[in-house]
Formats: sequence, C-alpha cells, structure tokens
Amino acid sequence: MPSVRPAELILAEVGDADGAFSLWRILTDLQTWSNAPEELRTGVFHAGASAALELPAGIAAAGPPFARIWSPRDQPAFSELTRACAVVWEWAERQGHTEVALQFAEAAARLDPHSAARASTAGRLCRRKSERIRGTMWFRRAVRLARLSREKKAEIEFAIAHLGWGNLESDLGRFQAAEYHATKGFKAALRAGRRSLAASAYHDLMTISIHTERFERAEAFARDAVAFYRSDHPRLPALAHDVAFLWSRLGYFSSATPLYEMTLPFVALTAERVVVLANLARAAGACRDRLRYERAFQSIDQLAATGGQIPASAFYHVAEGCRSFEEWARAGRYCTRALEAARSRGNALIVAQAERLARQIDAREPGDVDTLPPLGGAIDQMRETLMRKMRKHPVPAEARGAVPPEKYPIER
Repeated sequence: MPSVRPAELILAEVGDADGAFSLWRILTDLQTWSNAPEELRTGVFHAGASAALELPAGIAAAGPPFARIWSPRDQPAFSELTRACAVVWEWAERQGHTEVALQFAEAAARLDPHSAARASTAGRLCRRKSERIRGTMWFRRAVRLARLSREKKAEIEFAIAHLGWGNLESDLGRFQAAEYHATKGFKAALRAGRRSLAASAYHDLMTISIHTERFERAEAFARDAVAFYRSDHPRLPALAHDVAFLWSRLGYFSSATPLYEMTLPFVALTAERVVVLANLARAAGACRDRLRYERAFQSIDQLAATGGQIPASAFYHVAEGCRSFEEWARAGRYCTRALEAARSRGNALIVAQAERLARQIDAREPGDVDTLPPLGGAIDQMRETLMRKMRKHPVPAEARGAVPPEKYPIER
C-alpha cells in the first residue's frame, strides 16, 4: 500500500467550524490503534484519553464508532470503522475537502485490506487530488484484489478498478494504456451482465478517442453510450457534457451549447462544474453568443479570484473562448493559468494544448468557427435523444448530482 499521508495536511484545508482538530485526531489515533496487535488495542490509550469529538452535523453519526477506539472495553470492529470512514469521505467530497476525502478513503482501504472497492475509492480520490502516481498504486491493488476475490461482485469490482485506472491514465496523456484499461473494464462489465458499467466503458472509450482525435470512432462509441445509458443513470449529465465536447471538437458548437446548459443543474462538485462552464464559454465564444460567454466567464473568474479549485482544462477552454472574441489579454492570462496548473498537476494533454494555444494567441490567430450539422442528421437525432433523457433525469433533493461512483458505478 502507499505510505500514510501526514494527517496534518487536513488542518490547512478544513476550517475550525468543520471540526478540523477532531478529524486530525481521529486519523492519527486510528492509525496508532489499528497498527497495534489485537490483544493490546484496549490498552493503547490511557483512561480519560477520549475527549469529546466536535464533528459537523453531516458526519455526527460517524463519531461513536471512532470514539470507541479510546475505550478500554467496548472496542469497535474494523467493519464499523470502515463504514464510518466512508461517511466522512463522502461528506468531505461534497464539501470540496479533497485532502480529508482522500485520507479517510485511504484509512478505509487500510482497515479493509482485502476490499477492491475500498482500494478503487482511494485511487479515485487520489486522482481528484492530482496524486496520480499514488492513485495508480491503489488502482493496481484494486485490480489484483478483485482478481483474487471469490465474491460475487468480484467481476464488477474488477471492471470498476480498470475503468478508474483508465481515467487516471487519460489524465497523464497515456491514451494507449487508458484504452487498454477501458477495454478490460468493458469486457468485465459484459461478463458480469452490467449494462450500466458497459455504458461507462463506452463513455470512457469515447473520451479517449476524442483526445486521440479519432473522431469517427468517438462518434460510434458515443452512439453506443447514449443507447446504453438509462435516463435515471446518475452519470447521464456527464455523458451529455462529453458528447457536447465531442461536437465542439468537430466544430458543432451551436449543437453543443444546449447540452452544456442542460448539464449544469445536475453538477454540484466545483471541479466538475467549472469544466462545464468553461466548455460553455468556449462554445458561446465560437457562436459569438456574448451573453452566455460572459456569464460563464464571470462565474469562473470569480471562483478563480477566491482561490477555488479549477482544473487546468477549464482554464484552457476559457482561454479559447476569450480568443474567439479577440480578447487577447484575457486569453493570454487564462492560457498561462492553464499551463501553470497543467504542469503542476502532471496533465500532459493540457500542457501540449496550452503551449500550442499560447503560440496562436501571440500570432493573433482567429479562434473557433461554428459549423452547422446536416438538418435531421445523426447529430440532431442524438441531441434530441440526450435532451429527452435529460428532461427525465431526476435531480437529487440533497447534494445535487453528487452521487459517489462507488454507489453507481464509476466517475468520468
């Protein structure tokens, strides 16, 4: 397993109102307690060591199992602690506390060392934190655990681990490896009879084909993914966004714009929402739609000004939107941000795209041009199908759109 991350990293991320000290104390004492021999755990902490935990209301239910590690008699089972860790990381992800989410997911994976699902969760949250090498170790572990498992869900967990690993390889620009993992995940999904997982695999293969500019192949995978996704699939909005992104790459920006707009109400996580807004800004720029462009730009600019977490790809696509309106200063500023973020996070794809864009901005080369698809053709038909499914798609009453892929079934 990867080495344990320093628990103090969460103190800088979580404010006092969110119980930073209590979360830090749980992590540090949990590691001490779990590393002790079983027969000695009741004596790890001296009497009176269990001060009251001050946890946010959203994770108060996780407090009692954690508090029992300080008890000299009533010791918790590892299974109770893993469930409590899951309560914390799900809450932390909704709050945007990526370090807290990662550390509690890794704690759960260590407490349940034979669980492929726990290892995949740790890998996914490493990816969200841009800890890609660390994430690779967790996904590699998840794949091996799933293969060694005799549980009924082993094939499903094998598919999820490969799909997560493939997404991470895509981030690194290693698309051949990404396609290998997505294909492995697809075949495992079919063996398990899981149509939703197969849909996710088609979705992944589509995005890989977009990044490698194999657009005919991407369109074929898009058709399969749209056919396989049900209207209540929690990742349907992500598919709608990615199909719109494919069309943007093909120049059909006016076809993509309504899908970007329909996606926004279903996206809660800031790191995902800004990507949708950035692509909307770019599409609106290509269509010379000043209102949509400016509103999307202002939303991202305000978030950047407050230090919000913004993916390198979002900076890049905003810069492209600025270029379409010949706002060269804005375009140059956001292109520089894209380069800085991509280099610091090891995103080779965005580094290459932003370097090319920087040269185009310096040369004052014009931006995107909108292309109209054939009336009633394949793009119009797919857009109507997606919009019909999106209109039926339920918006969760709480934590809009924040459905952990561990519950259904993989992240984009």
